Amino acid sequence: MIDSHPLANLRKTKCLAWLEVMQGASLEKQLQLRIARRGVNGLTLRGLVAETGFTPEALRRFIRSQINQNQIVYIGGDLLITSGFLDSAIDSISARVKTGATSLGLKRAELRSQAGLCKEVFDFVIEKLAREQKLRLIGELINPCESDSKTAVPDQPQLAAIAAAYNAAGLAAPQAAEVAAKLNLSEAEMRRFMTLLLRDRTLIRMGADALYIHQNALAQLKAQISLLRGQTLDVARFKQFTGLSRKYAIPLLEYLDRERITRKVGGERLVL
Repeated sequence: MIDSHPLANLRKTKCLAWLEVMQGASLEKQLQLRIARRGVNGLTLRGLVAETGFTPEALRRFIRSQINQNQIVYIGGDLLITSGFLDSAIDSISARVKTGATSLGLKRAELRSQAGLCKEVFDFVIEKLAREQKLRLIGELINPCESDSKTAVPDQPQLAAIAAAYNAAGLAAPQAAEVAAKLNLSEAEMRRFMTLLLRDRTLIRMGADALYIHQNALAQLKAQISLLRGQTLDVARFKQFTGLSRKYAIPLLEYLDRERITRKVGGERLVL
């Protein structure tokens, strides 16, 4: 029996078109198309295994270059999303916060419900926008940055300059005193600005040492290390992998332990 329903025919046409594109695509492109097909909520690595029959290790190897080129973004919990759909989710959240926030802000749960995003993607987008100072988090309330108090406005150029310096440095972050000297800031001013950046989690302090690293660099590191799931890392291999000295490698490995990306087993780390 032929289904003549217009919607059913449209779905069949789209499905056939998608299959035709898949047939002529490289393996890497096919994986990207499968992830893109799930839209703004992405596809888990486990789901990709079920669809393709490849092992997780093989899939990580195939998509590693696309992650490094930012075509695919790896989000915590084994979730993968294409950069195009992630940008779409970011634009949607940004617009809703700008137009929907009251004087007290927009409730986090309400915003997630309006956006229709899964928890992993929603949390990733909110934290990214907060790091980039495009919105401000106050408990469970979300506010656009322009709703900040007047006392915070004069500080914005200095905060942005400090954040940019750490972002540009990546994992090999400079000492706070070096950044203060470059920006002609006093010790007291730098201490105050660093407190604000730490509070917003734009910068993260590594252990007891005065080592601060931008959240963007840490997010990229976590994504890259997560692709090694099931493998082990010692300090020497981690140093070679990142190109960093022991001064940075040890606190970063301890950070990855705290974030449950790795677990210390003897003298090595198991990537979880």
